[in-house]
Amino acid sequence: MWLTAFEMAKAKMKEIRGVSLLEFPDLLLCGSLGGIAFWSVALPVDTIKSVVQVSEKKMNMIQATRQIVSQHGIGFLFRAWPVAFGRGIPGAAVTLSTFDVVSRYLQKNGF
Repeated sequence: MWLTAFEMAKAKMKEIRGVSLLEFPDLLLCGSLGGIAFWSVALPVDTIKSVVQVSEKKMNMIQATRQIVSQHGIGFLFRAWPVAFGRGIPGAAVTLSTFDVVSRYLQKNGF
């Protein structure tokens, strides 16, 4: 999800800008979008996993999801979004942008 969203954002940004290579600030924006896409999907799964891990009774992911939604509502699955997005989006922006720049450099120099 992370890389797919990043690559899709890069393709759209190249189209919008009319360029073949993006500048680093554009890559940071695309990386941020990759982080948003990833955590939008991963956060509910991570919340369910945490409930399963701390539960006193044995339950699987489906049982935990049913319990969460019935007791707290669907919004509970996203309750940690400030933390996940606050750390995950900048992390994705820097990681994916740096990966892209280093990959380009290595390809250009025959590595």
